Formats: sequence, C-alpha cells, structure tokens
Amino acid sequence: MIADSTRYWPRVRPGRQSLPSVPIIEGRPECRLINSPRSTVTVSASGLIACHATCSTTASSNRASASRACLGLPPIPRSLRRPWRTPQATRTASPLRSRPWNATARWPPRRSTSASPPMMCATPVICCYRCMKRPTRFLLSKGHAAPILWAALSEAGAIETDPLTLRQLDSDLEGHPTPRNPWSAEPTAATIAQVASERAQEASSLPLKVEYALGEQVATRAAFGSALQKLGSRFADLVVLDGDVKNSTKTELFAKTFPERFIEAQIAEQNMLSASGKRPCVATFAAFLTRAHDIIRMATHSQQRRMLICGSHAGISIGEDGPSQMGLEDMAMFRALNGTTVLYPADAVSAERLTEAGLEHDGIVYLRTTRGKTPVLYQSDERFEIGGSKTLAESTEDRLMLVAAGITVHTALEASTRLREQGMCTRVIDAYSVKPLDVATLQRAAEETGTLLVIEDHNRDGGLGDPACCCSF
Repeated sequence: MIADSTRYWPRVRPGRQSLPSVPIIEGRPECRLINSPRSTVTVSASGLIACHATCSTTASSNRASASRACLGLPPIPRSLRRPWRTPQATRTASPLRSRPWNATARWPPRRSTSASPPMMCATPVICCYRCMKRPTRFLLSKGHAAPILWAALSEAGAIETDPLTLRQLDSDLEGHPTPRNPWSAEPTAATIAQVASERAQEASSLPLKVEYALGEQVATRAAFGSALQKLGSRFADLVVLDGDVKNSTKTELFAKTFPERFIEAQIAEQNMLSASGKRPCVATFAAFLTRAHDIIRMATHSQQRRMLICGSHAGISIGEDGPSQMGLEDMAMFRALNGTTVLYPADAVSAERLTEAGLEHDGIVYLRTTRGKTPVLYQSDERFEIGGSKTLAESTEDRLMLVAAGITVHTALEASTRLREQGMCTRVIDAYSVKPLDVATLQRAAEETGTLLVIEDHNRDGGLGDPACCCSF
C-alpha cells in the first residue's frame, strides 16, 4: 500500500465547503476523476485508488448514497438510511469495520456530522475493502478516514500499534495522516525540518538532566544559573532579568547562551520587577527585593501568569558581605502575598529541580538561594514537587523533629548526628516548599515525635517557623 502524491487537483464547488481534491497517485496518466454530487473518486485501470468525500452540511446518508452510486453499488433504501447498518455495508466492511467503529469518539445517536461513524463506515470502508480485494494502491486523503486507514494497515501487518488506541492521549497513532506515517513516500525538506523540530520539542519536555555527585560542594545559586542555561532551549519564551549582579546570581550563564533573551536592569529593581508577558525570571540579592515590594504586590493583584523571582545571598550565612546585604525578611514578604509560592532548596540537585518546577508553575514563585557552597544531599534523579518535603533521618524511636530549609538543613543533619550519639533519636525534615507547606508530613511527624524544633536563617517572624508550628500542633 503506497500513497505517493506528486500533485494536487484543487477543486472547489460553489455553494459548499470543499478540501483540495485527491492527489493523483504517482501521476499515472491513466488516472481520471469521476465526480459525484458529494464525493470525488480517483480511478485507474488497476481499480479504485482513492476516495475523497467533501465537507458538506448535507446529511451523511445522502453523501453515502451518492458515493455508492459512483462506485457502481446499488442505492441505499430509504428505510435503511443509516449507512453503517445496511446489509451491503455490513457484508463489505465486516473485515475492517469494528476497529474504526470502536476507535471513533462518541456521536449523537440520531444526528450525523462529517466526524461521525457514518462517514467512516460508508465511503472509506467500502473503498478500503474494494482495494484490499485486489492488489492495488490506494489513498484515503481526509482526516476522517484515519481510523479505517490505521485498521487497514494493522490488518496488512504494516503497524504493530493497536488501532483502538487512536483516540487515546498517549497513542502513537495520529488523528490525521501526516508525512511521518509509515506508508508515506520520502518526505520533503520542509517535512524533515518540521519533524526534527517536533522531536526536539519532545526531547526538551523530558525532566531536566542533573548531574552531581553526592557530597560535591556546590552553591545553590550556581545550580540555579546552570538550570536556567539548560532550560533556555526548552522555554522559548523565557526571558531573564538581573539587577546588575549576574556574576553573583549566576544568570550570566544564561546571558552567554541566550544574549537576545537577557536584560540587564542595573540597580532599578522596581523597573525589573515590572516585567510581564512571556515567562520572566528575575534575579538579584534577596535584600534588594524589598525595594520592589509594592511592584510585586501589585503583580499578585494583576494575576501575573508566571514569574520566577530568585533571591540570592539570603540570610546571615553570607557572612562578610555585612548586614546590609543579608536578606532576612524576604520569605515573610512573599509568604504574606496572595497566590505566591516560596521554595528554598538545600543543595544543587534540589535547586535545579525547583528552578524547573518554578518556571512551569503558575503565578509568582520565589526561589531562595545561598551564596556559600553546600554538599549535595540528593541523588541526581531525585524529584521535587511543589508542596512536598523530604525526610532525611527517621526512626520509630524519634523523640524530636528538626524542621529546616535551605542552608540550615545541613545544620539540622549535623545536630541530628550529635544528638543520636548522645542517645536521642531525631527526625530531620527538609521543608524545601515553604509555601505551600507539606502539612500532612509535619503533622504525622509531630504526632510521632511530640517535639518540634525549627532551624532557619531568617527573622523569627514570618519565616518557616510560623507555618511549621501552626500546622504541627
């Protein structure tokens, strides 16, 4: 079975909608057209080659009758105007009928349209059956014929996929025939480019590839910059803005790879946070974001579709930069705003995964990163969902629960080790999703341990401690 189209015969009839006529197979000179009121059939000396039924508001039963007439078949009696129930259609379509029938979506029982079973169980089934009866080439050009086409290919052994999966979202089959289907002739250059583009898009939709060794010392700000550089090819609408600290926030990696989508906003944080449209990612020191609080607040009221804000160099852990550079109010600021998400990764793996999740998430997402290097805690294939948490140490004898996020997760792990040496079993939870918080995990841990201690690099009010205590007891 070969569909090798070399040229088209455009044909538009006045008074009704019509698609381009059937392509002539291999340009054979003996091909001629027989036109019926409702369909176009291409015939050659070797037999029927193709059939193309036009889109019309006429009842499908009339369309089927006209198609049968041009094929030399007797007309359908008025008492049997449902083409899929006529004796003739039943006999001729029986080898192939069930699969396209079952692969078809639901239809109104007494009203037929161009996408209903009558279309697929009348002209296409009859044509396909007649073609299968003798060695010949055939083509069903319209998308409505896709079910019977897949059924025919399956009967011939040309495909292994079950045709009944045609209407499923994860099916390998396509609703309309395309140059990528297995019976097509060699594709054109434009088709090759289209297929390459689609395959690249499919590959880019795979989870972000992260490669770090356990214990490797990497700053979460560096992992954030690396993730942006990788995700730039996946999100064509990603635009990164930085407040004149791209060498510190590591957005310079994205700027070098995608300079046309990087904006240097200098030290005008208010202007930088006013970005809208596309998929903006804004980065600066966490302490400097307070200057644009009103702009961020108005963005929540304007229902900004997507925006990832990265606050780097957060907390007192930045050390020698001094108190003026220490962001200690940032989580409180973002937690207080409606519809926001607050994420605080503890290592490079979680930083890259949460950067990816933040860019895909709706609304305003705040990602808090750290200046100093921290050891990698998680395997590279670990998954991080917004609203989740990770339990890093746990036993049935735990009497204390340590909850931390970001850089203090490492402090909590060290404290847990020392306490265990002294005979106190301790549970450690990485609450990387500060908002929304993993309430179920914290409540269960609180019931099992009875004691909660929050360790955080933030002011006492408005940070991780408030929601953790409220939901646990």
